[in-house]
Amino acid sequence: MAELEDIIPRRDYKLLPHLHKKCVKCESYLFLLSHHDTISQWCGKHINPIKRSCSYCGKLFNYDELDCDVCDLEIEALADAEVGVERNEKTIRKINRKYKRGEIAEIDYQTQKEICEDEIELCTKEAERIRKHRGIGLHSEIPTQKL
Repeated sequence: MAELEDIIPRRDYKLLPHLHKKCVKCESYLFLLSHHDTISQWCGKHINPIKRSCSYCGKLFNYDELDCDVCDLEIEALADAEVGVERNEKTIRKINRKYKRGEIAEIDYQTQKEICEDEIELCTKEAERIRKHRGIGLHSEIPTQKL
């Protein structure tokens, strides 16, 4: 599974709070109220919990929840696929060095290289499928500034 720092930059959704102007029970104006370690809306008689909705799939969550469990599954799968490509490219570089140094036989080299290339192809297709489904562009690392 991909690490958390690989998943966070790929998130393409936000959980946005839904605030009401008037109470659904008595039509009075609502104010914010902090109680029971959360924030709600209060009209003086009734306490209305604030819900958050996912900006991508629209699913409702409690105010204290920060992650959409529906979208996170796809984001984790995308991160796993992209990390799988990177991991297999690194493995190919390692076995190339070992082969050039004569540490592994040619048959082992070819077999391992083919397995890694097949895995890269599968991971690339899976990442493209998820990106197309969610409308996400290619992941780009945050550029570092030159001093």
